[in-house]
Amino acid sequence: ATFMENRQNFPFFPFFYFFCLLGFVFIQAEAAVKKYQFDIQVRNVSRLCHAKPIVTVNGMFPGPTIYVREGDRVLVNVTNSAQYNMHGLKQYRNGWADGPAYITQCPIKTGNSYVYDFNVTGQRGTLWWHAHIFWLRATVYGAVVIMPKQGTPFPFPQTEREENILLGEWWNNDVEALVKQGNRLGLPPNMSDAHTINGKPGPLFPCSDKHTFAMEVEQGKTYLLRIINAALNDELFFAIAGHNLTVVEVDAVYTKPFTTQAILITPGQTTNPPKCQADILWLLGLSWMRHFPLTTKLPQQYYNTKAFQTLKTKCNCYNFREWWNNDVEALVKQGNRLGLPPNMSDAHTINGKPGPLFPCSDKHTFAMEVEQGKTYLLRIINAALNDELFFAIAGHNLTVVEVDAVYTKPFTTQAILITPGQTTNVLVQASQVPSRYFMAARPFMDAPLSIDNKTATAILQYKGIPNTVLPILPQLPAPNDTTFALSYNTKLRSLNSPQFPANVPTKVDRHLFYTIGLGINPCPTCLNGTQLTASLNNITFVMPQIGLLQAHYFNIKGVFRTDFPDRPHTPFNYTGAPLTANLGTKLGTRLSKVAFNSTVELLLQDTNLLSVESHPLHLHGYNFFIVGTGVGNFDPSKDPAKFNLVDPPERNTVGVPTGGWTAIRFRADNPGVWFMHCHLELHTSWGLKTAFVVENGKGPDQSVLPPPKDLPPC
Repeated sequence: ATFMENRQNFPFFPFFYFFCLLGFVFIQAEAAVKKYQFDIQVRNVSRLCHAKPIVTVNGMFPGPTIYVREGDRVLVNVTNSAQYNMHGLKQYRNGWADGPAYITQCPIKTGNSYVYDFNVTGQRGTLWWHAHIFWLRATVYGAVVIMPKQGTPFPFPQTEREENILLGEWWNNDVEALVKQGNRLGLPPNMSDAHTINGKPGPLFPCSDKHTFAMEVEQGKTYLLRIINAALNDELFFAIAGHNLTVVEVDAVYTKPFTTQAILITPGQTTNPPKCQADILWLLGLSWMRHFPLTTKLPQQYYNTKAFQTLKTKCNCYNFREWWNNDVEALVKQGNRLGLPPNMSDAHTINGKPGPLFPCSDKHTFAMEVEQGKTYLLRIINAALNDELFFAIAGHNLTVVEVDAVYTKPFTTQAILITPGQTTNVLVQASQVPSRYFMAARPFMDAPLSIDNKTATAILQYKGIPNTVLPILPQLPAPNDTTFALSYNTKLRSLNSPQFPANVPTKVDRHLFYTIGLGINPCPTCLNGTQLTASLNNITFVMPQIGLLQAHYFNIKGVFRTDFPDRPHTPFNYTGAPLTANLGTKLGTRLSKVAFNSTVELLLQDTNLLSVESHPLHLHGYNFFIVGTGVGNFDPSKDPAKFNLVDPPERNTVGVPTGGWTAIRFRADNPGVWFMHCHLELHTSWGLKTAFVVENGKGPDQSVLPPPKDLPPC
């Protein structure tokens, strides 16, 4: 079947996830009732010189934003085979509106509809929605903005305007095909071709990667450059970003040395400026420079019409991405058949747009106009499938005021780190000299594995500045800067004010210890007869054929077991030398049963199975408090004494550090079946997931609500 045939008959998403809704159209707003219509449609979209059909909501990529107010009732009618997940909404007693396929519902059949009916209770801030089946959230996602109740101000300074910043991906190929290929081979699918900012990659990706000269240098050393102007008709300026040049010879004649920021060289001339201290980049010619690393501060007056060259350090010139030119789901299925990971995305995006540094992306760059002296609120969402991302704006600090729809103690930083599934609200003061400044997002690369390393850009543009001014680039942390990652997360603290208290459980009823690891299982049809897997406590989750919530509510036997172990069967040195033998995992649909209103402490421990790696773990139906985190193996005799039980950050998605651990606490006061999974789509598809069965309480409002009449049948 063709892609379009598959799309037209696709047994789409079982649900939308709050924080992960599909698309919608605003229909009407009555008092406290908001109604939206989500039509799942296939549309042709072009990025990176590639056009392909993608799944959208209401024809939009990214999907529309849902605007509601705390206390509202929300009705989202989803038509034509798709489930959505409201990522981060608690959905009290109402898992039927949560959305993950085969967890809380079965997929909506083609041509049918399902109404997600829920109340927004005790939450305000930025969440998002997305498809929650296969890899369809590569293109099916959007923002959810929850405003405080009328008359309740933000606990931070008033802003001039708000802007949603969605960090996504783009694949040039069919993502579904890549995943299928990876599954066949037992290998990971290809990475995305670009990351995007609001659906746009930015200008970092030309079609000339093979035609770029690169010179590797080491910091602190001096190099002699022999520069020749072989142009036919042009005198040329030459400079290296951030470096002075010391001229010592012209036309094979020594000169008295002098230092300059640039040289002028006519056709036929030669110049030797040797004192160029190693850094990142040098330019040749007078043309628009499309391919350069983010650590370079390029003069905004620089224009180019000819050629360019790049000089790279051992930090490398990194490309970053999250748009797929091909069908994402096809890529995943291909990967599954091969037993390998699917291809990475072709670009990352910002608000669905790669940005002007990618090929064919001049029109696909998100731009935000600001006025000098005013303050703006950015609602930043990481909708990428497989990458934690750094985000920064050149020349501007970011003041973090909220994460995962929970207010924080404000702190200022040059960059933020945000994992897939997380949201972060920041204040930006337009306090710089009016110009154009790049926003940039690129992956945090903390594991010795294949990484989706392309950069998405967008533009912060001061009012009155023409588009011909070349934007200034930000300096982002090094791609493998784990020190920054740990330091940044340490700064996050709940507001813990009288109005917004942090109700941290201080007494724990249930202690859980889950290891996170990769593995290798037999696969007769895969390349080399094996396939990559992922697990919690060495158990790879097997998806059922009926919704787990339905099986729980109607007491259907044989669908799942409730014997998921509270701790690993065999302790070992979790973060020692990488283990490469005995990497098989157990398979099963095994859940953990939790008593209603009990307090739970879950210790998440990364392991060295194949490789240590950071994992963003997301829990549906709940927020939790991150009471502790550390590097290495968790020490139960020492580490609990360091827990923050006063104002720890409250989130719904936590990044477990590379080769480290994280401790979270929550009160199990929301009955139902609640999914917990890695928000790296690759690892989720490999089985890094499970669910909690929270039992009903004894009170009249402490039981799972009956299923809606239009719940999709299995």
